[in-house]
Amino acid sequence: MNANVNQEVFALWSLDGFYYPGVIVGVQSSQANVLFNDGFAAWVDLSEIVEPDYALNNLQLQGNWQQLGAYYPCRPVGQLGESLHVLYEDGGEETIALSQLRVVGAQASLATDIPTAFGMGNMSMICKCGSDNVNVMAVAEQKSRGCLTSLIWIALAILTVGMIIWIPLLIKKGSRTVTYAICQSCGRRWVV
Repeated sequence: MNANVNQEVFALWSLDGFYYPGVIVGVQSSQANVLFNDGFAAWVDLSEIVEPDYALNNLQLQGNWQQLGAYYPCRPVGQLGESLHVLYEDGGEETIALSQLRVVGAQASLATDIPTAFGMGNMSMICKCGSDNVNVMAVAEQKSRGCLTSLIWIALAILTVGMIIWIPLLIKKGSRTVTYAICQSCGRRWVV
């Protein structure tokens, strides 16, 4: 990447492995001095810097929901001047500035963003309401059948007495386990 002074970029913040927005304020051989939007500056290898257009169209983004400090996976769905309209995985949406986004890097610390497999690990989750009073639990949910499928079963049972033997096998419902995080303050839940 060609780095120029005053160029807006997403640069790797090595302490957590995410790429945050900033401006290049100096260039020296294979590094750039990046002034991040939060006021911190750091020298970053040019290989750890991406242009905003590339990041917005090709990389996994997370948005800082309502500027509460909690980031959630999102994707841009429109641009309003300097702001972006983003859609979050849980269906929420908002218009945010580029400074409220971060890019998920290959080295991003998983412990801060998703539960560890089985046991949920030692983690803290923050709800979109800002509360950190969140419980995480695995829930088994029953899959439901549609009306058309139920009508077909009834028609087959009426037409053939032998189908009565098969109906219990056909209507057996499957299940899946879903893990939810539940905010104890506002009651909002989301899939983890």
